[in-house]
Amino acid sequence: MHGIPEGKKDENTDQLFVKEINTRLNENISVSDLDRTHRLGKPGGGRKGPRPIIAKLIRYNDKARIFGKKRLLKGSRIMLTERPTQRRSVFFRYAREKFGGFNCWTRDGDIYVKSENDIKNMTNEFYKVENEIRKYYQNGGPDPL
Repeated sequence: MHGIPEGKKDENTDQLFVKEINTRLNENISVSDLDRTHRLGKPGGGRKGPRPIIAKLIRYNDKARIFGKKRLLKGSRIMLTERPTQRRSVFFRYAREKFGGFNCWTRDGDIYVKSENDIKNMTNEFYKVENEIRKYYQNGGPDPL
């Protein structure tokens, strides 16, 4: 979860996460529904804005329900994102560059691309052309791995 202002050094990220989810997404989760939460990165690491909160929920169904409502956060300073593997992050960055950022998204680690009249899961396609994607980044793009 991105955009939650940072408090004191000993802030309770469990409570911050639950409060934002319940308030903004009209959910009813509690701290007992969380496995763990924490801020990503070191404090004061020169980044703009607050560090994101990483949250792991105990039940997949809670995560799926919350992610299904994340469009309700549009226009707010809060954003929910998945944390894909490094390899899939490269694929997702490539998809956003090739198909446009608003035409690409992830769900449960898979990468989806919207074309003129179709939505397609491109994850397996990217694995098939992984060498070409690596070459793309080697020829002027950022290093993929």
